[in-house]
Amino acid sequence: MFGIVFIISIVVFAITIQEVKIQAKKGNILGDLVKSKTLWLMGAIWIFDAGANLGVYFVVPLYLTKKLSLDIGYANKIFGISRLGGVFVAIMSGFVIDRFSLKKNNVLSCIYYRGVYNVPRI
Repeated sequence: MFGIVFIISIVVFAITIQEVKIQAKKGNILGDLVKSKTLWLMGAIWIFDAGANLGVYFVVPLYLTKKLSLDIGYANKIFGISRLGGVFVAIMSGFVIDRFSLKKNNVLSCIYYRGVYNVPRI
């Protein structure tokens, strides 16, 4: 049932979404940017997100060393290597969005993730 609702929502999203058109703007760009409420809202959300992620960064090495009795150097090496994937995915996502449109990437990622999360249930 949820799969059908999700597929319908993907189709509705693909039909109704408009591609963002970027136009060159003249004038005081920095002043307009600082006055934007969206900028401040996204900044506040980013601060809370960064705080949540920093909590994980501080707790995971502690968990690996105290509960699992791993050496501190080995635990930090494991954690550091696991974070490298995020750097590569962020850069790759930028190239993919530049190559194809944002709309196509959003629709395809919704379909992909829905498929990935349904495979274990089969």
